[in-house]
Amino acid sequence: MTRIARTLMVLGTASDVGKSTIVAGLCRLFTDRGVDVAPFKAQNMARNAYVCADGSEIGVAQAVQALAARKAPSLDHNPILLKPEPGLVSHVIVHGKPIGTHRFGELTASRAYLIDAVSTSLMRLRSQHDLVIIEGAGSPTTSQTSPPRASPMPTSSWSPTSIAAACSHRSWARSS
Repeated sequence: MTRIARTLMVLGTASDVGKSTIVAGLCRLFTDRGVDVAPFKAQNMARNAYVCADGSEIGVAQAVQALAARKAPSLDHNPILLKPEPGLVSHVIVHGKPIGTHRFGELTASRAYLIDAVSTSLMRLRSQHDLVIIEGAGSPTTSQTSPPRASPMPTSSWSPTSIAAACSHRSWARSS
């Protein structure tokens, strides 16, 4: 019988609200309780990268999360890494290897390839672990004033056992 891990999705109200830290903490918590856990973030935008043992690049936050889970960081923990550069372009890393520098509109032409990279990594992690903690990117909502676009959480459709948790540092900073 094929092993398929349960998933836990951590979402936030925006970027930079502490999702990466919460995922790292959950990875350590579950690992300390004997659960074989792995982190996952489909796409990350970061200027800096962590170089894995095999030479592949992933986001530093996902490497820290993997280490918190007492796992070696792997390209599957962050299959798409966008390294922003001047001129509204990003250096695009897929499965740990650079595929070039692109504008966002150019990436939409590669959407099927990118979704395949994400689903391949997620399925590989789900077949190797008991729990995969998925970190959402930014906010789970999209502006209704912008042109229609794909859901920011396609991984939720690949993970029917997901539970969502929201975090916002702004509400935590308030004192009564």
